[in-house]
Amino acid sequence: MAKLENMAPDAPKFVLRDFNGCSIKSVLPNYYQYVECPTRRDKTLDLCFGNIKDAYKGYAKPPLGDSDHNAIQLVPQYKQKLKTSKPEIKIVKQWTDESVERLRGCFDCTVWDIFVNTSKNLEELTSVVTDYIRFCVDCIIPEKTFRVFPNDKPWVNKELKGALHRKRRAFEQGDRLKMKAIQKEIRQITNDCKQKYKRQIEVKMRGNNLKHAWQGMYTMIGKEEKKRHIVTNGDDQAFANELNGFYARFETSDFLLERDAIRQQLQYGTPPTITAEDVRRVFNKIDSKKAPGPDQISGRVLQMCSEQLSLIFCQLFQKSLDTQYIPKAWKSSLIVPVPKVARPADLNDYRPVALTSIVVKSLERIVLRHILNDVQCNIDPLQFAYRNKRSTDDALLYMLHNIYCHLDKPKRYVRVLFIDFSSAFNTIRPHIMMERLGQLGVNPNIIRWVESFLTERTQCVRVNEAVSSPIMTNTGSPQGSVISPVLFTLYTNECRSNTPEHLTIKFADDTAIVGLILDSDETNYRAWVDQFADWCRSSYLHLNIKKTKEIIIDYRIGSQPHQCLVINEEDVAIVAEYKYLGTIIDNKLQWNSNTDTVYKKGLQRLHFMRRLRQFRVDSDMMLLFYHSFVESTLLFCCVAWYFSLSVTNKNRLSKIVNLASKVAGKKLDSMAITCERRVLKKGQAINRDMSHPLHQAYEVLPSGRRFRLPSFKTNRASKSFIPTSITFMNKNLPAGQHFK
Repeated sequence: MAKLENMAPDAPKFVLRDFNGCSIKSVLPNYYQYVECPTRRDKTLDLCFGNIKDAYKGYAKPPLGDSDHNAIQLVPQYKQKLKTSKPEIKIVKQWTDESVERLRGCFDCTVWDIFVNTSKNLEELTSVVTDYIRFCVDCIIPEKTFRVFPNDKPWVNKELKGALHRKRRAFEQGDRLKMKAIQKEIRQITNDCKQKYKRQIEVKMRGNNLKHAWQGMYTMIGKEEKKRHIVTNGDDQAFANELNGFYARFETSDFLLERDAIRQQLQYGTPPTITAEDVRRVFNKIDSKKAPGPDQISGRVLQMCSEQLSLIFCQLFQKSLDTQYIPKAWKSSLIVPVPKVARPADLNDYRPVALTSIVVKSLERIVLRHILNDVQCNIDPLQFAYRNKRSTDDALLYMLHNIYCHLDKPKRYVRVLFIDFSSAFNTIRPHIMMERLGQLGVNPNIIRWVESFLTERTQCVRVNEAVSSPIMTNTGSPQGSVISPVLFTLYTNECRSNTPEHLTIKFADDTAIVGLILDSDETNYRAWVDQFADWCRSSYLHLNIKKTKEIIIDYRIGSQPHQCLVINEEDVAIVAEYKYLGTIIDNKLQWNSNTDTVYKKGLQRLHFMRRLRQFRVDSDMMLLFYHSFVESTLLFCCVAWYFSLSVTNKNRLSKIVNLASKVAGKKLDSMAITCERRVLKKGQAINRDMSHPLHQAYEVLPSGRRFRLPSFKTNRASKSFIPTSITFMNKNLPAGQHFK
């Protein structure tokens, strides 16, 4: 059932049998039971569960033959979603050129110094400026109210709706000939409407308006974002309060004494200087589609009026850094729970995504730049997240290179422990964060500012239309803010290892401990895992042992069964495969499961290409869609696994490219050519980056014309990334070029 749920979360599913008094409510809590009548004498033993509420109603009928169970007739009670879904009333602001110019003129005429001089402190100044901006937007930008029906399509116009109404009237009158003629007319009008809409999308694409072009293409292929309604027991308010308390469960103490002690040890430095140009540049990069925070300042007004608002917000941002204080309005969060699975069963199945002020997100981007400048040289080299010229490819390549090199010699095997943290961002302790930022050499003023950012935060949870009561927390960093991921990487920066026996590879909160075992001696590996668990406890990080998994890669013949690790008195499960950073790694490094997943995703994406072809879009749009939507799936992390695939798996992926070529109507580069190009580009990038952990694998020969090709005994190591990339680099070196 879990597999079916993941494959098709929105499809109707039913389970029926003689349960003999048992219930599957504990296993499938989101399923509904339809049979209430007796099925055997006065007992209800035969049950039918489904994932659609009120889909059927059961009625008892006479038994079939000699059966001692009644026959149950399931009568459909389900109503179409189109009939049960009410039209959505939307109120949208009309950001026309005229209204935007009037708003800019309003801000140009505003004397901001009046607000600055009359406000007693930063808190009051922030509140006044925020209220004034909202007031101006509400008065100047007009609103439009309209209804959105569940089956609305953007190419449906009045002419098509009129034809549909005429067909309905002809059907009611029983005029079959007229209805047949109208149906032919409807097909022609529908085709004309789709072609007109298609031409509009093509004009947007040629005008470099890719954002709206992609929205149009998604609409044409029927791939629209689904808004999931959170199912509760009927009391949304109580569920919102319960979720809010669950998200704040890590709050144990405010650690005020510890923070005061660290604050006194920090020397007072010069706060970073923020210019109006810095603010304007950040405002211009705001995504206007992002939802506003609790202050209701939209990203569009900041983006459209960046020139007019940059000066006043520059003063606000500078005051915030000078005083190391963040106003309460900027520390307020509205948490929107997002289901992690198709049908959540408990509170932990909801991911807390915090909507914070877009204004403070802009300030976070400016502060983040200063933090990264201070800590760049002290970051763990095996932390691959949020670093220039680093990606998931680099983390996976470094792990696999060490595994292949280790397994190339006899009497060796590898254990890889994939760590899973419980609510990683929510467990950050401010006093520990301050101490570790100080050790990394961050500006003391920024450290105090970060303390203010992490403490006395107010959060609410919104479930459907209900909003919980506010809770103040002094623990964690909001998931959804700009600075939180980087703060977590710096929080875990001191936990590092790079010894011949074990490696700790990190990509944000995705951590993998690689144990390189020789002669079955796991002493150092197990000791480091214990040290890591102790360090997590001292750092208030909670390990989710149920989701923490281990893979053992052992090619030795006749090896003894391996004992599982024990962390916090819980056994860590040993699995045959694990999805790490979007790529499935198996314990034989054969990549069969990963290829199956990529192949199935490729076929699904091809379906959307065929849907797009029905609109007869031009070849440029088809190629754009293929490269962005299909090829990106096929080639994700391909530098790490493609040249290690079997011929069968390579042919399967090539089949996707060949089918896409037929649908697009153009010859596409094969998987082999594209992957060779990517491996070559990646190898050249690593060779240029002297700080990359794999840079030392590229050794130039004394002639200076070629790289030394490493020698491996096993075929799997010879087909790995490093030797493959060196082969391509040697082959593609321009004549006369030297590396020395």
